[in-house]
Order: sequence, then structure tokens, then C-alpha cells
Amino acid sequence: MTTGIVAECKISIDGDRRLTGFRLPGEAFGVEIERYSVTSEALTDCVISLFPTNAPAANARLFAAMARQLKRVRSDHLLTTFRSVPERIAAFLVDLADRGMGECFHFPMARSDIADFLGTTEPTISRALAELERRGAIKRRPRGRIEIMDRASLTQVTQGDASHNPLNREPEISHA
Repeated sequence: MTTGIVAECKISIDGDRRLTGFRLPGEAFGVEIERYSVTSEALTDCVISLFPTNAPAANARLFAAMARQLKRVRSDHLLTTFRSVPERIAAFLVDLADRGMGECFHFPMARSDIADFLGTTEPTISRALAELERRGAIKRRPRGRIEIMDRASLTQVTQGDASHNPLNREPEISHA
């Protein structure tokens, strides 16, 4: 993908939608060996680049794209599985910054999508962002922008022990 933001979703047999990840500019998606396992939804205007399958360099480019996608899926899994909700939110902010959004960005996705992806609720997202701002780690700017003010503090939250983390006040929600 050249520009834009894409959400990847899994639709259950009952029609429930579960966000499984977000793809940002420069990241591959839709690289599947068998039948597509997720649905991709454009969250912003996107420019998509296709890999030609009959060009000599296609195999190497496809392999590199698949390796990057596997790394991203693993990273998303670790982000949403083994952390408290506040740690997930802090890690999500650091991850977006590291993936090219920069230190000051507008969420390209709805809070409901973020909550779905992180396995929590919109009010929990809002409370955690307010607490991160109170602690000086971030600053909420006009028009929904978030600025990372103290990356070291934000990173510390992502690595904290859930039982000793002052941000860990909300129970986790299971999407089982």
C-alpha cells in the first residue's frame, strides 16, 4: 500500500466483526496463500500497489512482503495478548509512531475500532489517554491529534508489571 490506512477484520460465522490489525503506508496486506482469511476495509483514501506475479523479481518481492506481514501479525498478536489494557494503549501509540505516523498524529481509525482491536471499550481508551496525558506522556491536541511528549515514560508503561502499573485500573474484556 502506498498511502492510506486499512483495517483488517475477521467476520465470524454469526456476522460479528473483530479487528485483527491496521496496515499503514508501506505495509503489505492481502498476501494469502489460500482463501483470504480476513476482510480489508479502507479507513482513509488509499493508493494500493499490486505485486505482479509474472515478473522475474516478483518472487523475491512477494517473499519480502510476506516476511514483513508475518512480523507485523506477530507484533499485533503480542500487542493485544499479553498486556494489561493500559499497556496495550501505550504500546499502540508507540507502535503507530514507530510505523511512520510520527510523534504527533491524528488517529486514522475510530475509537471504536481501536477499542475492538485492543480488546477493551471506548470509555477505557478515553480514561487511559486522559491518565497518560495527566502523567505527561502524551498531549491531546485539537481535532483529535495525539502528541507523544515523553516517549520514555510511554514506553515504560508498555513494559510495566500489570499488578504495579498505576494505569491498570480497568478489567480486560474478552472477545471469546
